[in-house]
Amino acid sequence: MNRLRIRNPIGLRVLSAILGGGVLIGSVYFSFYTYLIAVSLILLGAQDEFYRLIAQKGHRPWRFIGMALGILLLWSSTMVAQGYLRLTTILLWSAPIALLPMACGLYDTKRNKPWTDLALTYLALIYIALPISLLNGIVWYKNQYQGMLLLEIWSITWTFDIGAYLSGMAWGKTPLWRRMSPKKTYEGWLGGAALALGT
Repeated sequence: MNRLRIRNPIGLRVLSAILGGGVLIGSVYFSFYTYLIAVSLILLGAQDEFYRLIAQKGHRPWRFIGMALGILLLWSSTMVAQGYLRLTTILLWSAPIALLPMACGLYDTKRNKPWTDLALTYLALIYIALPISLLNGIVWYKNQYQGMLLLEIWSITWTFDIGAYLSGMAWGKTPLWRRMSPKKTYEGWLGGAALALGT
């Protein structure tokens, strides 16, 4: 089977950013329900990628349970943000459900490191699902759907990212944090900050 060879990775990045960004902006702008569908798909994709990367290191987190808990967290925070449910009610019924991976870990004798797998299952919830779920506090402001507020925040973030990339490519010499990301530079960071402040 021939693999697709990418000759211009920058062009592919630009094309995927235009298409993906357009779909994301359209879904946030159109209605709350399209926003919720798009964010749910992003959450599932991000958690799936996280669990796949962890599996490459030899760990076996409870992928399905973790992804189901992530969606439950997102939709629960939606109901709290809309005022349909109180936070205390959510905490009371979600605490036993959140312990489900722990119960699986106690009874699964086939795993070499069940507690590590359990910790990695919960890490995806804390690192990915919780921040995405907190977006509902932004889009439901004063009991109204405020998708434009979220788009404004994202546009500043995207502007910073684009400015950092372009100024880093043009003038970047001093590494920002070589061990974590060797291509990021102070000059890129300053260019991104300047462009983001300009928006």
